[in-house]
Amino acid sequence: MSLPQYFKPLTQWLKNKDQGQVFIYPSAGRRVLCMALYSLGLFVIIAISSSIVVSIDCLYSRKCSNLDRMLDTLLSGVWLVGSAFFAVKAWRGELSGCRKKAL
Repeated sequence: MSLPQYFKPLTQWLKNKDQGQVFIYPSAGRRVLCMALYSLGLFVIIAISSSIVVSIDCLYSRKCSNLDRMLDTLLSGVWLVGSAFFAVKAWRGELSGCRKKAL
């Protein structure tokens, strides 16, 4: 089974992307710290967004409408996906603060 024609340049690029280059990665501790800081920053942004879009009654007295619950769930999902994204990028050395360096 062969790939469709439009996938062939992409697969060639992926094969040659880092070929022949050697990288120095930051320590695992630094990458984990970057993951945590980026996730914490995203959490702060999500918390502020939540306080803006979710009603006051839901925040203080737990009288939430269906829309409030859906928005809260959506924002929680955004945080979860964003944290996973930051974890992958930090571990690969592609985030500012823990970038890999070419030799």
